[in-house]
Amino acid sequence: MKDIFQKSFTFISENISDLVQLVLPPALIFAALITLSSMLPGTAGALMVFFAEVLANAFISASLIRYISARSYNQPTSVQQALLAGVAYTPAILLLYLLLSIPLMPWLFAGEQFSSQNAFALSFSTFIFFYIAIKATFADYLIVLDGKSTLGAIATSFRYTTGYVHKIVIVMMLSFIVSGFFQIMFFQPLEPGVSPDKASEFITKAIELIINFVTTILIFYIFTDSYLENQKAHLSKVK
Repeated sequence: MKDIFQKSFTFISENISDLVQLVLPPALIFAALITLSSMLPGTAGALMVFFAEVLANAFISASLIRYISARSYNQPTSVQQALLAGVAYTPAILLLYLLLSIPLMPWLFAGEQFSSQNAFALSFSTFIFFYIAIKATFADYLIVLDGKSTLGAIATSFRYTTGYVHKIVIVMMLSFIVSGFFQIMFFQPLEPGVSPDKASEFITKAIELIINFVTTILIFYIFTDSYLENQKAHLSKVK
């Protein structure tokens, strides 16, 4: 894992100017969209927030994967080209994320109906979600960089993550811990019974999206190791 963090730190430090341009505007725009969606009442609001968050992460993933791949292999690219790639690949990755999120659907509709009777079902659906999410971690990279279809990318990712799950889990856990830290700092109310204001919610969502950018970079270098290893294995079989 040490080399993954070193490569990621070096990449960020060498491309910090472009990354700020690539990260900040989408993070602020989508954070505002998510915050406004949360103001809608009931299930409609929950669905809008869910869709806005999925859309945000799809666009962020697509644009950054294209950018980091080009820069890592010394190919000419720009922030504008990366953003255009984000637009081009967002539909496929959006479909990917929606498919992967199916196990979470019971949570969206549980609402106040959550009770000990359905706690097991909701907990089981959460476990299934995390298992699939981890095994499909490389799917968006395969869509953008290998031109695979959504279903083909999921199937390939299940194979490519073999032997790399522990590294993926470490990165995800660090992401959750950092996100949780900022949740406590900005989003938790100072007084019991007082709801956090929309400004705090906006800041928290923007930070979460920025953390997702960093996570995408870390996962990229895990993906490249797996991709090269699997390509070597494939060539060996061909020979």
